[in-house]
Amino acid sequence: MAAVNWAATSTSLTTAIGGATGTDLTLLTDVRTRLTRAGTQYDALWAAVSGVDAAKTTFDADFSAALTAWWTAYEAAHTDADRAARYGESLEAAASGAYLARVGDVAIVLAPASAISWSADETPIASAYRHLLATATPALRVVAKEAGTPGNRIEVRIDDATSGATRYKIRVRLGSTYEEAYDEINPATPTAANAASNGGHLLAECKQLGTTRPDSTGAWLALTGGTGGSIAAAALRLQRAMQLPAAIAKVPAMQPYAAALTAAASGMPSRAAYNDGGAFAGRGRIGQRLIGAPTSVLDLEEQVLTIIAEATRLLAVASY
Repeated sequence: MAAVNWAATSTSLTTAIGGATGTDLTLLTDVRTRLTRAGTQYDALWAAVSGVDAAKTTFDADFSAALTAWWTAYEAAHTDADRAARYGESLEAAASGAYLARVGDVAIVLAPASAISWSADETPIASAYRHLLATATPALRVVAKEAGTPGNRIEVRIDDATSGATRYKIRVRLGSTYEEAYDEINPATPTAANAASNGGHLLAECKQLGTTRPDSTGAWLALTGGTGGSIAAAALRLQRAMQLPAAIAKVPAMQPYAAALTAAASGMPSRAAYNDGGAFAGRGRIGQRLIGAPTSVLDLEEQVLTIIAEATRLLAVASY
């Protein structure tokens, strides 16, 4: 099993840095510095530890098999929990006639027809986003407020403003029942889109990338790129659904699904556990070979992979 190749990501960061400014330049430079530091140390340790290549091959096979077994159990628990949450949301929507509710001080968008897909890869958590184009050039970037897999449920479209085609309207929705619209966005004012969307419940960012208005899309476009976070999202959704006034009577029937989801999530195998040579019988030789230095090869590899994932997300959404 070969070492992780971090150099390709470093090269992409260098290219992006060449055209970046402001916050994007700061973030890109910082992540490249951290990646170079961790990657250089990782490469040196990989070369120094005897038998690391064969040991990592065994480690990866064992860890992959454990994850595959866990996914089967977790997927069923996730699906049941999300279905129970959507049932609670449907009761609230039917009783109130609205698709925006509150649990304490938290506003909740009710989307009983929109399931949160379970994620086979819970880390890293990345937010869903979409670039809206002016011809072939990104003109507007929208990012989901809810991080991870749930953000992929959001859709966006661009229409002409009510006043005409010089300005534009941003429409964003979750499911087919809840929509937010921001009209009369003036492309000559780059901050107008973000200012208009402040206070909304679906987007964390709505950033115009210049002074050119995005083209009308003519259709709804899904946000993409949201990864991870399905465990926490499903648990939180069900927890909130059980607090909705119209669902209170159904809480005893919903609680077993919450408990089953918690139990399934707690059994998720971790790389850190498999990194511990004494954690699993017969795997001590793997731990010894991979931890045959002051810093574990696997610990460093985990750092490198995390930084690569962070860089990949940043490169995808940075305006450069």
